[in-house]
Amino acid sequence: MEASPALSHIGMSGLAVMGQNLALNIAEKGFPISVYNPHDFVLSIERPRSVIILVKAGGEGG
Repeated sequence: MEASPALSHIGMSGLAVMGQNLALNIAEKGFPISVYNPHDFVLSIERPRSVIILVKAGGEGG
């Protein structure tokens, strides 16, 4: 029987420069983190789920 992976405490979607660095910092501090994966992202995070969603601020033309 194959062992199941440990569940993450935090999930993150939005892995541009800021999101990628934030995810790496969280992982380096020893916190399990899942990054967006359309197949099993939500299932890899323990309940109650904490998810960080980053979106680009502002837009074109003000």
